Amino acid sequence: MVADLLSGQIDFAVTALPPVQPHLKTGALRAIGVLTNRRVSIAPEIPTFVEQGFPNFNMDVWVAVLGPKGMGAATVRKLHDALVTAMDNPASKRALENQGNIVNVTTPAEASEVIRHDVARYSALAKKINLTPQ
Repeated sequence: MVADLLSGQIDFAVTALPPVQPHLKTGALRAIGVLTNRRVSIAPEIPTFVEQGFPNFNMDVWVAVLGPKGMGAATVRKLHDALVTAMDNPASKRALENQGNIVNVTTPAEASEVIRHDVARYSALAKKINLTPQ
């Protein structure tokens, strides 16, 4: 996709920052905005679409640690505590932020709510545009 952008085969794309950052720095590509609610630390000069007047134009990408249905509460708590410890490590957090990530560790209940919200959001969008699985 990046090669197609650079060669003019496609006019725009949505991508993570790391693959295109060198091209942004040389001016070969121009960033229009980031799809997050706040600017990212590795490219603070790129405004969010929210800042540009599109309040619902964000697509926060999340990563979740998941386990099997019925996993015991003690195991969930132990895994969550280990994740919090890892993300409290400045080197770990910095490494993720240097890739353009916004680190925001939530509780298991909050993560479940985000998943439910996104499934509903994208299911409604798929239905609205008559997208069918293939």
